Amino acid sequence: MIDSMEIEDIVWKKLDGSSLKSTITGKIRKKERPANSQLEDIVVNCLAVPNRQIQETIVNVNIFVPDIMRPENSVQEKVANDARLKALYAIAEPLLKDVTVNGDTYFEIQQQQVISDRPDSESHYINIRLFFYSANIN
Repeated sequence: MIDSMEIEDIVWKKLDGSSLKSTITGKIRKKERPANSQLEDIVVNCLAVPNRQIQETIVNVNIFVPDIMRPENSVQEKVANDARLKALYAIAEPLLKDVTVNGDTYFEIQQQQVISDRPDSESHYINIRLFFYSANIN
């Protein structure tokens, strides 16, 4: 059986060993973003994993990007940095698309969306939702 921490390790290692790590300005972490970070960070977290022979769960890969200033009606306002979000997703997507870990474990992108982070963080993030599957047939 595989647990949520092992699953986070698998996805984290896939990202940490890639060109995405050197592309972002911040860190790739498990579970949560570094406190008060104003950098580009990636966070991997796993939802509950059933303790069954066939294990299916969801893993979130969140790519945080600080907002940028844009003039709007004579006022500067912070908005999502769509160009940077798209650029980082373009690097992450092939790394996370249809990955076989071993013969019995794989993950794939289920969906993605851009979400506004907490108001005090002044950033948006791409939530990449992975479907993770492991068959424990021994």
